[in-house]
Amino acid sequence: MSADSKAKYLAETINEQIESFSQRRIKNKGKAFWFKMLITSSSAATTVLLGLQGLEHFTMFNAPIMAKNLALLLSALVTLFSAWDAFFNHKALWVRYTKTVSQLKSIGSELAYLTSKGAQALKEEDADRLFQKYQSVVEETNTFWQSLRDDSSAGKITE
Repeated sequence: MSADSKAKYLAETINEQIESFSQRRIKNKGKAFWFKMLITSSSAATTVLLGLQGLEHFTMFNAPIMAKNLALLLSALVTLFSAWDAFFNHKALWVRYTKTVSQLKSIGSELAYLTSKGAQALKEEDADRLFQKYQSVVEETNTFWQSLRDDSSAGKITE
């Protein structure tokens, strides 16, 4: 395979991966935000409901009991949302995928720079070196994702 065909293949592959990781990054950013908001707002609402005074004057729907029951439900939801968030760790994935996109764009820029000098400027060694960098970035990201799913590494993620 010539250096030019390697460069073309690598550029296409990098662009596909950038698109894929960008979509995943956006999805995980949204999920991280909404789970944090659900947990926070449910916690705040629980506190307010338990602290409300004067509900005994509202006889409709037995307001004091309804407020306590709603507070109980919301506190249970906080537990469920927190467990979900801890298990899927959308924030860590969002951060990791952002890093991956940045690294892939950097490799793509280096490739574009080397190919912009003309067809003879790109050496086969350069194309191979960039492909190795690409594989390293993707493998690093796959290893990170797998470590999030590995029971033995729970709580050990540092990114």
